[in-house]
Amino acid sequence: IHFICFADTNDDKIGKGVAKDVTLMLDFVMSLAEKLGMEENLKPAVVMMGDDCSPLRLKSVISDFNCDPKDIVIFYYSGHGIRSFSDTSEFPQMCLGSNTQKDYIPLEYVKDELERKGAARLCLVIGDCCNNYSNAVLSKDNTLTAASWPSHKSNSEGLKKLFLEAKGTIIASSSKRGQYSWVNSTQGGFFTLGFLEELEEYTSDPGISHNWNELMRRTISRVEDISRKTFKEKGGYIQ
Repeated sequence: IHFICFADTNDDKIGKGVAKDVTLMLDFVMSLAEKLGMEENLKPAVVMMGDDCSPLRLKSVISDFNCDPKDIVIFYYSGHGIRSFSDTSEFPQMCLGSNTQKDYIPLEYVKDELERKGAARLCLVIGDCCNNYSNAVLSKDNTLTAASWPSHKSNSEGLKKLFLEAKGTIIASSSKRGQYSWVNSTQGGFFTLGFLEELEEYTSDPGISHNWNELMRRTISRVEDISRKTFKEKGGYIQ
């Protein structure tokens, strides 16, 4: 199991929530390895926070990354995101601690580069970041503000269905094109929290056949619920 994390903890507005996201995801990956019986197969996490969360460092890490055909790769980004009006991808560009649009890197860049290496059996690419439009951002092709991991009641058989029996690449980001994503300092990003809560709940039921499509469908519903409850006094904004 490989875990690569980039997190913009330097940001004054969202830094505390982003740091919470990192804690959540590290706890999740360690718990996952334990429940899959793969503690000895968990590689040292690559976590780039603060000044290390940069476009240059991301390109270097992804370029140098290597894995084997049976491996699981989890890439996670928490920070600011944006998109151009002419972007064709459904997924955002990652700001990676930069305020200069030429530095931004599409989330799909990571997916494409990891797929191009053609090694990992299962690759999960997650971005917890905004996906709103900006006239100041140029389109880029893919080659290149806005809790702890819950109680660990997830069933190891359910996790094995998702992480050991599934093959392919999954990419997910926290909001649809044109939308913002939200985070707070105590719980982290709504999407990260919702995904981990739903993963726990979903895999705790041994009586169902677990698959990624259903997990993501349920995650969407849970994130909508979290945002609806949070903003119910502010007009009912839904992420």
